Amino acid sequence: MLARAPPPLNTSSFPPTMQQQSQSSSQRFPKQYQPPVLPPNFQGNPQYQTQPPISIQPPVSSPNFSSNQHYSAQMTNGMNQPLVQHPYLNSGLPPSSTQMQSTSVTSIPYSAPPTIANTQFQNLTHPPPNQSPSNMSGAPSYQPNQYPHGQPSYNGPPPSFPPNNRPSPPPTIGYPPQSHYPNLSGPPTMLGSQLNAPNTYPGQPPSSGPAQQPMPQSRIDPNMVPNVIQVLEQSQEKIQEPFITNAPGLLPPLVGTNFICQDQGSCNPCFMRSTAYSIPNATDLVKQSHIPIALSISPLADLRSDELEPPITNFGEIGPVRCHRCKAYMCSFMQFIDGGKRFICCFCEAATDVATEYFNHLDHSGRRVDWYQRPELCLGSYEILATQQYCKDEKWPEPPAFLFMIDVSYNSVRSGLVEYICHILKTELLDYLPKDKNAETSTVRVGFATFDKQIHFYNIKNTLGQPQMMVVSELEDIFVPLLDGFLCSPQTSRNVINTLLDNIPQTFANTQETETVLAPVIEAGIQALKVRLDKKIFK
Repeated sequence: MLARAPPPLNTSSFPPTMQQQSQSSSQRFPKQYQPPVLPPNFQGNPQYQTQPPISIQPPVSSPNFSSNQHYSAQMTNGMNQPLVQHPYLNSGLPPSSTQMQSTSVTSIPYSAPPTIANTQFQNLTHPPPNQSPSNMSGAPSYQPNQYPHGQPSYNGPPPSFPPNNRPSPPPTIGYPPQSHYPNLSGPPTMLGSQLNAPNTYPGQPPSSGPAQQPMPQSRIDPNMVPNVIQVLEQSQEKIQEPFITNAPGLLPPLVGTNFICQDQGSCNPCFMRSTAYSIPNATDLVKQSHIPIALSISPLADLRSDELEPPITNFGEIGPVRCHRCKAYMCSFMQFIDGGKRFICCFCEAATDVATEYFNHLDHSGRRVDWYQRPELCLGSYEILATQQYCKDEKWPEPPAFLFMIDVSYNSVRSGLVEYICHILKTELLDYLPKDKNAETSTVRVGFATFDKQIHFYNIKNTLGQPQMMVVSELEDIFVPLLDGFLCSPQTSRNVINTLLDNIPQTFANTQETETVLAPVIEAGIQALKVRLDKKIFK
């Protein structure tokens, strides 16, 4: 049965006292009252657990909203339960659909009602202070048997409330009442809707409560990002003169800048470059700043043709002058004391005695008189000739060697691979062997061997008129039959090598051997190079 809500009983602009609210609530509401039922996913503050169990009615369907219908409700009889005292009974306010359906989210600020499927919101406005909810224009209407789950039924007219106060939140069975309710200004939010939806509706007043604004995302302004090409061009324009390494307060040019460097105590930035040139000198400041410092070292970097190459320094039999504690080499920042008999290390500040062969007097400024005659005292980069003390077992190392193992089986000969390899070795490869910088000739040694199902070693010693071939057929216990003449210099034995490369294609031109061995060949090459290799073997 549908009944129109009567006009509000209390039209005063101030809320009644607590006693008045309690009396009016007890007189206005019947004893048969079914309290609201919580949604199944409600999570709140579990404090009050002394209320008796109450039957829960499942939802039937969603409410229908219409702009031209008045507020109506189905009056049903509740269960025979004792009257439960709730906060809204004391306030004299009826539970609204928003309160009963949104009990689990009463503490979330209202943003805007979302769009609900098959639901229409039209001209939803709040009634004036002296107007009854039944006279509201566009108030939501509830059809019979269309209550959402958990909405209670009660008898009696809905009480009025002051215009400046909002209805209290609905009571929760077994949970304390919410003391703070958000100030909602707008159409009610249905159960299951998204509270943080950004959509708004025409004619909706702005929300007076705090709105949840998205966190601002910090973005990088593209105009503030420096242009790499522009920075390099500006750095290149600043370089008008050669860069002097000992100039105080002058930072080195950028890596991509083309400049000329003059070494006057510090090394060229091409050899060593730091990630930071402003370093705190106080211990506390270093701990607070946590500035990472690194060095990019390239000792073999190529210099410009008009720049000075690091000179070579020969300390003789005494070897390089070094600090006895940290083993730092002599540099332009070492300070000589005691008339030149000792020097203080610039790294560990330890005093080291100067050898008699390296001693020299000091001038009036504390510098050695041969300051500008020794590269290690006036330059930041120099080369040192190592002595036998730096060699393994104090023996000079043997020069490196290349060993060429050529497959002379039937398939390789018939395909022309053997002839092509010999031609390349003779005309091109031997003339472009690696050599030291500014060296006239290469110190690399070369050796030759051929294999099919046997291994053939060749003696190319420069004292021989023709190369000699030695065959090793026992492959289970492989060995190198030559001790002298197998690895020779290509400059001194060039004639013998050319003769060998011309004879190899002719010697195996009519071979019928199709079998080849590989593992014994590699083992033989390792044994041949084992005498002169101290580090690695490249296969």
